[in-house]
This record gives sequence, C-alpha cells and structure tokens, in this order.
Amino acid sequence: AQKMSSEHFQVVKLPALHYIHIKDINKNIVRVVAGPKTFYCEDFEEAGPVLKMVCIPPEHYAIVHNPVVRDEHGNVVVNDKGEDKLRHGDEEIRFNQDPFHLHFGEVCGPITPLPIIKENQAIVLQAKRDFEKGIEDHKANNGKEKEEDSQPRKAGEKWQLKGPLVYYPTVGVEIVKIVSAIVLGPNRGET
Repeated sequence: AQKMSSEHFQVVKLPALHYIHIKDINKNIVRVVAGPKTFYCEDFEEAGPVLKMVCIPPEHYAIVHNPVVRDEHGNVVVNDKGEDKLRHGDEEIRFNQDPFHLHFGEVCGPITPLPIIKENQAIVLQAKRDFEKGIEDHKANNGKEKEEDSQPRKAGEKWQLKGPLVYYPTVGVEIVKIVSAIVLGPNRGET
C-alpha cells in the first residue's frame, strides 16, 4: 500500500484484500473503502491506516465484538447521521467465509480452530443468557442439529454434547471444558 500526499488531496493505493477507514472531518463519520482500488481523499477526508481483511480458514471461527446491524438482506444499517449502526456490547461468531473488512468500531478476536470432540469425549457448555426456544443457530456434527441443542436453556445452566462431533460455537454459550469418559475395569467402582 502506498500513500502520497499533495496540498489538496491524498492518494491511497489499496491492494486486494485490504481496506481503510475514511473519516469525513466535517460530519465526523467514518466509512470503509475496500481494495483493490486507488482512492483519492477529498480535502475534508482523512484516511486511516491500510488494514488487511480478516480471512477465516476452514474449520475455524472468530468472535467479532460490537458487530454492525444488518437488515434482512444482509446490508449494513446506518443511523440518521449516516454512521454504521453497531450492536455495542454484543458479539457475532463468524466461520469460514470470503475475506471481510471490519467496520469502524468492530473488533475481531483471535481466529480459533473449531473444537473437535472425539469418541468417548464430551464438551461441557454453559448458557450465558436465556434461550427460550433453544439454541437455534448451534451446529454440531457437521451442521446437523442435535436434539439436546433445541431445548430451552436458562442462564447458568450447564449441559454436555457427546462426541464424535465438531462443535460450532454460539453467541451466549460458553465452552466450559472437554471431558473424557472414564472407563472402569473389572472390580473398579464397586463399594
């Protein structure tokens, strides 16, 4: 990425899979410009640093804090001042997808491999909020929903899912631990 400045304008050359936040100094609003593109800043605009888009590989996920609000068609909702509307204090879990940029105010956590629960193992989960209709967007066993996942859950409630499965994390559900089965041999476990 290259930045050149002159008295009246700034030129930003954005390579593919990169983006910048452009601030309108008059309105104090920030927008996103994605590459590949050569962008010419107006006198009332400031370009932020050139940033790489987030790339989540297969079998991984990332938690985005303060995600933007989207309408039913997936378009970003803006407020009456023209700013991207954020869900402050909320989270969104994103899985493998095309590279994406972060809107101003969004923060991406680390990219983490999906937990793989083996035979004779289970994942212990705890609800951080109430789920009256069950956890609808939870996927286990490669996208096939399990019966345990459609039950209503109360905040603080713990449950486990038995392997083998790949666990797709859900907002509002915390992974407590992965446990292994204890195999009792002859004459063990008797009192």
